[in-house]
Amino acid sequence: LLQYWQSHAAAPLDYLVQKFEDERWVIVGEYHRVRHDVELIGSLVPRLHEATDVRHLALEFLCRDRTAEANRLVTAATYDRERMVDFFRGQFPGWSYEEYLDIFRRTWDSNRRLAAERGPFRLVGLHPCIDWGTIHYGTDTAAVADERRKQERYDEIMAEVLETEILRPGHKALVFVGIAHATGKFAEYRFGTTTQLVRMGNLVYREPYRDDLFFVALHAPFFDHSASEDIYPFDGALDELMLRYGKNIGFDVVGTPFEGLVHRDRSPHAITAYPFGDLYDGYVMFRTPIKEYIGVTCIDDWVTDEEELREFSRGLSKKEAADAFGEMSVEEFRSDHCAPRPSHGVEFRRRFRDLPDVRGRS
Repeated sequence: LLQYWQSHAAAPLDYLVQKFEDERWVIVGEYHRVRHDVELIGSLVPRLHEATDVRHLALEFLCRDRTAEANRLVTAATYDRERMVDFFRGQFPGWSYEEYLDIFRRTWDSNRRLAAERGPFRLVGLHPCIDWGTIHYGTDTAAVADERRKQERYDEIMAEVLETEILRPGHKALVFVGIAHATGKFAEYRFGTTTQLVRMGNLVYREPYRDDLFFVALHAPFFDHSASEDIYPFDGALDELMLRYGKNIGFDVVGTPFEGLVHRDRSPHAITAYPFGDLYDGYVMFRTPIKEYIGVTCIDDWVTDEEELREFSRGLSKKEAADAFGEMSVEEFRSDHCAPRPSHGVEFRRRFRDLPDVRGRS
């Protein structure tokens, strides 16, 4: 395995750009809110715009019904950060992270430099945008039912938009979503059951698109449903390998020595049931150990007045959190949630703190 990495070395950014020499659609799945993963996608947009014929980024972090507005913002003559923050907060009140917002800024910057010569780079929103305020506090039963249906059809809606806007027209595109929705080659299991889930990737991984889809995972813990815990993929084999290799890398899984990598204890109803090549076509790893992953950065001016605080609290998916934040003052909110404190991101190190050291080494 190490020999393969050494003879097929490619930095993550170069690897993903190079994949479009042979692939039409590259679907990249992330754990969510890991800083270096989101920064990778932000850096990828201008590289694709400059070096390839890819002109579309379809992403979970944009509402399907706000695609046109987003593209007006990223092709405007000037970048209006305040307006972009308002736009982003309006669609995802609880997703207050600089690195996701920066994808839009990087797209605008790339368009400013390259659109006249190479055509504009376009964003496509996949998210169904559920109105949690209506679900939690609405009195119109029909409206509540409509939002619940969006929640129930989340992956189905994402797949429909992806097919309509990208796959059927044949646009070469990068697709950036949470790793759960990027599962196309295999089926996840519903937590604590033997029932398989159907995700966005599963719904589009079919004819006539199947052969042109390439699934890439960004390295993160696997969640073993059978044990209800985060675990190292493949018993830590990748992480131990990285201790020796020591460089960021993107690499193919299918058709390489990594394809047959399996877990020692293979639960039939968890991600551990599958060999590596049945999960993903490609993979990206950074040399940072999982236990040292840093979270994304909070947007300091996300909430500045009572109206924005109300918008934030009503946009949270968990009603208990919505109620709690709704009772705060703006000052309390900024101290509790959005202060630009050095500890922001520690939650990710803490989230993975129970993982043992790889093979007993730090």
